Amino acid sequence: MKRSMRSLGAMLVYGVIVCSIAACGGRSETSSTGALSAGAVGITPKVEIAFLNHAPVLTALKDVDKLLASYGEKVTVTRYDLETSQGAAFAKSKGLTGHVPLAIFIDGAMEIKLPDRTVKFYSFPQGKGTFMVASGSWTVEDLRQILDQAINRGQ
Repeated sequence: MKRSMRSLGAMLVYGVIVCSIAACGGRSETSSTGALSAGAVGITPKVEIAFLNHAPVLTALKDVDKLLASYGEKVTVTRYDLETSQGAAFAKSKGLTGHVPLAIFIDGAMEIKLPDRTVKFYSFPQGKGTFMVASGSWTVEDLRQILDQAINRGQ
């Protein structure tokens, strides 16, 4: 009995690993460029934030954090400090190179297609850049729109 329970446990762990690797459930559809269609986002969006743990970046993230907190358990959020080994590994896996203050991925994509344009969640939000690093082309409202669409499609 113990042996069969161990075998069952091993099969379950294997299934979870395979499911994770294969993006079980088809939650995201990314192109070879890493762009994600707003309609392809799944029921519970997975938000990954890669950031430099520096005052200007942390200040810029306050509005993002406030927005994400408003969703509660409707989104899954993982943060990667780019100055740690885990953050460096994440950056490498996503092809981030050079000085990257901030990058946000939703279901694995940093570029998201909306009906009227493509949004790239890279660098600071509009108006939050510094004298050394320019603002990106995205806003917290863009992030809200994409998350709302993703969550509403899953209901």
